Amino acid sequence: MTGHDLWVYGVVAQGDEVRPEERNIEGGEDFVWIRAASLAALASYVPAADYNEKALARHQDDASWVVGRVQASAAVIADVFSRRVIIPFKFGAVFSTPESLQKRLHEQRTEFHELLKRLENKEEWGVKIFGSIEAQSIRMVEWKLDQAVKNGVTSGKLYMLKKQLRQSNLRDAERDLKEKARRVHQLLLMSTDAHQIGKAASEPPISGNSVCLMKSSYLVSSSERNQFLTRIHDAGRQYEELQVKVSGPWAPYSFCRTK
Repeated sequence: MTGHDLWVYGVVAQGDEVRPEERNIEGGEDFVWIRAASLAALASYVPAADYNEKALARHQDDASWVVGRVQASAAVIADVFSRRVIIPFKFGAVFSTPESLQKRLHEQRTEFHELLKRLENKEEWGVKIFGSIEAQSIRMVEWKLDQAVKNGVTSGKLYMLKKQLRQSNLRDAERDLKEKARRVHQLLLMSTDAHQIGKAASEPPISGNSVCLMKSSYLVSSSERNQFLTRIHDAGRQYEELQVKVSGPWAPYSFCRTK
């Protein structure tokens, strides 16, 4: 199509092509399947002037342009993923011609086929673990003071101990929460095939000044889904000082490291 490029959503095994029920990235209903090497790439045509490499770079800082298209692209991938195994492409995967896309499919055919086989009947879940360091510090101080009272510490020494603990206990509280978050992570690994650790520091605090202690993505077999979610529920009950937030299932974005 003259003056148009191909925006690519993802790749499936040839024979697994389905018509997306969502609208494409431009808000239309038209999609094309580009086939090569027993693979099929789902794409839609977009104006080259608005989606070439330079144009995409210009749009990077335009949230009004980016957000809607990110959501549209994700919705298309999620729709296909609900019915087929799909390797989702990174947002902004644009090819100038069907032939250039077919060439990519052919060059990476072994990688794509192996990945499709690995991802069969698997889904991605995201888990974020939050905790309030200040609240945990207070809990730990109160416990230590209670122990001191039981051991017969006088009221004068108790006042000084309380002051010292409040000044020094934040670091201990942070270590304690992170260790508990690590235990939750280790528990979840028992129900997963693979995982990716994200940048917890990039997550904004949530209610009660709780900060993100761990941010992870997990590749979970559909047969393990219930057990995985049960482990999350059990972890939330065991560690009441933690807030465990789960999202999914998603197409396995974090586990599709292709060129």
